[in-house]
Order: sequence, then structure tokens, then C-alpha cells
Amino acid sequence: MYAQQDCDALIESAVEAADKNDFVTSLELLSKAKVMAESRHLPKEQFKILSIMGVNQAKMLNYSDALENFMAAYKIAVNELDVKSEMRIMNNIGSLYLLDHKYNKANEYYKKVYDYAKDTKDTIFTGGCIMNIVLTASYMENVKEAEKFLQVASNLLKNYPNEMLRVKSLTVCNLRQKKEYASAESLALELLPQFQNSGDQELKTGVVLELVEVYKEEKRFDEAIRYAEEALGYNINIESKKDIFALLSDLYKESGAYRKAIAYKDSFIYALDSLNVIKDQKRFENTRIKFELLKNEKELSDSQAKLKILWIVFILSGLMVLILIWAFVNKLARDKQRKKIIELELKQEKNDKLILENKLKEQETLALLEQERLKNEQEKLEHEIELKNKELVSKALFLANRNELIANLVNTLSESQDLSANPKLKDNIRQLKNQLRENGEWDSFMTHFEQTNQRFIVALREKHPSLTANEVRFLSFIYINLNTKEISSLLNITPEYCKKKKQQISQKMGLTSTSLLYSYLFSL
Repeated sequence: MYAQQDCDALIESAVEAADKNDFVTSLELLSKAKVMAESRHLPKEQFKILSIMGVNQAKMLNYSDALENFMAAYKIAVNELDVKSEMRIMNNIGSLYLLDHKYNKANEYYKKVYDYAKDTKDTIFTGGCIMNIVLTASYMENVKEAEKFLQVASNLLKNYPNEMLRVKSLTVCNLRQKKEYASAESLALELLPQFQNSGDQELKTGVVLELVEVYKEEKRFDEAIRYAEEALGYNINIESKKDIFALLSDLYKESGAYRKAIAYKDSFIYALDSLNVIKDQKRFENTRIKFELLKNEKELSDSQAKLKILWIVFILSGLMVLILIWAFVNKLARDKQRKKIIELELKQEKNDKLILENKLKEQETLALLEQERLKNEQEKLEHEIELKNKELVSKALFLANRNELIANLVNTLSESQDLSANPKLKDNIRQLKNQLRENGEWDSFMTHFEQTNQRFIVALREKHPSLTANEVRFLSFIYINLNTKEISSLLNITPEYCKKKKQQISQKMGLTSTSLLYSYLFSL
């Protein structure tokens, strides 16, 4: 869920960047969204991403990459989405043909999409299809077809102001082509202020250039030049600027300003060279052929599916006939005596196989039981050692607490002011100190520890034979996870001396740090 929301957020940001003509940022965002959509298998998002990428690349004049993305989107639409998505991407393909100046082909695609769209309730999409047809008809100077579809668009989109702005813009072109220059000029001048709110630079540029053509036809060169130079200041792509440079060159030439005509001709040539048209058109042509092949494969898919079913039925029928023939011939050829012998052999083989399988199962069962027994014994032993070590820790903590209590009591009694005058108190202090020095319980503790952790003691002494008995005892306390304070109480030494002793033993064992001591002991 979150991955889809993140993907949608990236797509939205990419669309905003594209609206600002920041196509590089838009494509970067879409690339990230594409990886996310593919990893999560989100076909609708993949289709949307590829479509927007194609539109961006078309606006950047990279027609070949645009067509590749449209092809990928077309595959997704055919395999996983609906007919509407398929028509939308075909509409984009028509737009690429339009940009490549193949107006007949573009018109053909637009009409296919319109044939589908007119039966739907999507007014905006249907209106867009109609206006695309008008646009290609205008480029082909098919005035009657353009006028016909303009009327259809006007009736359909009359309640949509933004869409009507585009319809009226195309009407300007139609009026100019019909040489109704006054009407074309009047409508164009009426529309230009409305573009301040719409922000559609491309549409505004188209109306301005239509106005320039009107003035050019009427020999009003100063006004034509003024609007053409104004259009150069719009946020338009280099291909549009190239066309305006050519138009300005012709206007200045016809008005007699040859120097400026030559200057704009140079600008036109420079823009033309920048486009690298020849290389891009070759790549676009190759990719376009791939799309055509894909479209043809789609159209043949239904008939191929039917043929596939017929072939399956035919093959299954043939196999059935062969099996029946083989069974009949085999039945006639078998000898009764041979059949009996084979049956006995098979029975014996089956019995041998069953005996062998039973033996193998029995061996496997015994092996599993033995393995389970060893495992249980190991777990039992480890549990017993764990319990005994817990008893040792409890006993060690008890002795440590007892020693600490006795030491505190001795210190408290020793600080008494009546000590010199009280012989009985001195005798009690002496007995308590003797109690601290008695080792009987410690010997019992070490004996019990060695019995419980014999493997640890043996491994420790084998690897470090130079350790003394006291050092082994000291390490045993660390092994059962006693801290410095508890060990110092058990051994009746200060915590500082305990730390120093721990450091000395670590160095003697070849360890670089006392922090490694516990993990080393536990690994033995």
C-alpha cells in the first residue's frame, strides 16, 4: 500500500516538473517510480509512468526513446489493462507521427482512437481525439475535414472553457486556410488575452503564428514581424524556434530587410543543426517499425489462439488413435505363457523392492531414534550442568555476601572506641577474621565446580598449563559470570586488586584486553 502511495507521489511530482518544462527532473522521478512499480508489479502505474516518459521525451525531440516507451506501455495495456488504455497510447503514437510530419499516418491513428472514443462517455477524451484530427487535417490543408470536425468539437465541448480555447485556436487556423483573414485576425486577437490565465504557451504560440501568417498574406510585414519576434520570447522548444527563425527570415526578406533576413536564416540553420534530425529520424524509424510489428502481432493474436486450440485437438486425437492401435497390436502379440512369466517376475521384483524399502525405512528409523536419544542425552547433560552451575553461582553469591557482611562487621567493630578495653570484643573480631581465612567451603566449591565443568577445566589447563590453582579458581568465577565486586568479596581482596589480577591473568593467557576474557573462556 505504502509502495503504491510513494509511487503515485513520485508520478505527481514528475508531472509538476514536466508542466514547468523541467523534463530532466521529471524523467529522473519517473525512473525511480518505474523501478518501484516494476518491483511491486503495479501495471496501472507502469503504464502511466511509461506514457508520461514518452510524452516528456517527445517534447525533448527524442522521438526514438519516446516511441520505445510508448511501445512498452502498449504491451502493458494489451496484456494487463483495458481497451481505453490501449487507445490512449495509440493516440500518443499518432502524436509522434505528427511531430515527425507524417500527417497522413497521424490522422489515421487519431481516427482509429476517435472511433472508439465516440462510443464512450468520456467527453474530454473524445474532444481531444476530435481536435487531433482537426490538427492533422489542418497540416494536410484539408480545410473541409477540419471544418467538419471543428463543428463536432464545438458542439461537444461547449461547456468546457479550457477545451473550447483550443477549439477556437484551431478555428483561427481553419479561417486562415479558407482565406478569411479578417475573421481569423479578429478571433486570434480575441483569444490572446485569455492565454494569460491558461498558461498554455504552446497553444498561445500557435495562435500568434497563425496571426503572423495572416499578416504575411496581407503584406502587413511590420505587424507580422512584431508578433513573430514576440513568440521567440515564449517558453518554447528549439524546434518551434527553428520554425520561427525561418518565418522571420522570409518576412524580413519580403519586406526588403535582407541583412536581418540573413541573420535569421543563420539562426535557422544553427537551430536545424542542433536538432541532429537525420540521426534521430533513423532511430525513430527503426523503433516505429518495431511498434508496427507489435500492433500486427496483436491483431493476429485472436486468430492464432483459435489455430492453437485446433492444433491441440488434432494432436490429442492423433495420440489417442496411436495409443489405441498400439494397445490392440500389443494385445495380439503377447503370448499367454510369456505374460505369466513376466507377471511372476514383476511380482518378485515388487516383493524384493518392498523388502528393501522396509529395511531402508527400518534403518532410517533406528538412525533417527539413535540421533534423538543422543540429542536427548546431550540436552539432559547440558541441563544438568546448567542447573549445577546455577547452584554454584548461588553458593558463590551466598559466600560473597557472607564474606562482605563479615568484613563490614569486622571493620565496624574495629572502629569501636571501646576496643582496647573490651577483650571479648577483640576475641570476637579475631574469630570473624579466622572465619574469612577458612578455605573449607571454597575447597568444596572448587571440587563441585570441577566435577560439573570438567571439560572446561581440562581445556583451560591444556591450553594454559602455566596457570596456578588460584588463577584457575579466579577464572572459574569469571566463567560462571560473577562480576568484579562479587569475586573480590569471595577472595577477600579489594576490587582494585581484583581488576589488576584479571589484567595480569589475561596478559599471561596472551589476550590483548580483559574485555575478551569472558568470551574466550566461554568458547573453550
